[in-house]
Amino acid sequence: MKQDLVNFLKKQKKYLLTIFLTINILFAVSKIFISEKTYDNHEERFAYQQAKILNTYMSEYRHYYQALFVDGRLELNDKTLPVLPAYSSTIIGKNFSNNNDFKISVKTVSDNARNPLNNADALELEAIEKYKNNPDLKETFKKIEKKDGDYYLYTSVLKIKESCLVCHSSRDSAPAFIAKKYSGAFGYKLNDVRGVVSVKIPTKHIGEFFLVPTLLSGNAYGHHNFSMSISPS
Repeated sequence: MKQDLVNFLKKQKKYLLTIFLTINILFAVSKIFISEKTYDNHEERFAYQQAKILNTYMSEYRHYYQALFVDGRLELNDKTLPVLPAYSSTIIGKNFSNNNDFKISVKTVSDNARNPLNNADALELEAIEKYKNNPDLKETFKKIEKKDGDYYLYTSVLKIKESCLVCHSSRDSAPAFIAKKYSGAFGYKLNDVRGVVSVKIPTKHIGEFFLVPTLLSGNAYGHHNFSMSISPS
């Protein structure tokens, strides 16, 4: 009787050990899954915040230099053309993309660009159409999955303002330099969609930013403090 009890307890011990190990494995797997979801949320929020910051900077840059021409402080000609935002933002955006650690690209693009380098790609054209069909829409943000690398695409709508009409209403009313140099991108009206600010943030380099510090500290998928951040609107 005593021996039977001992054998019974030994068998129960094996079962309990198996159950205990199974529970621990399930717990570990669920913890990894939750950590990965947390990481994905941090990655997406980080990308959105940085895109918003870059969009704000681009908008202020465009406004300042555009005003120099609209206010008459600069005369538009061949010498001053490189200062015009529609021209200079292409060069600055390319240099920025090549020289920042995250390989982020920032461009102003259009479905009716005067400069071929500012032509919108398929996804940017999709965003432009969305803005045209949704007048109250201010921005779009989504993750794009591609074979050569995923990235986040943020766009902010560019609409025709009073100052834009100087060069984009009719060709006859445009400054002589613009009317002579360009044959397209005329006929716009106030509040028409002119294009978008496009920000593309590759996920690969965000991953390096998140994972390297946490792996070195032995806390994979841990939290990271950001020095550049804004609250999503």
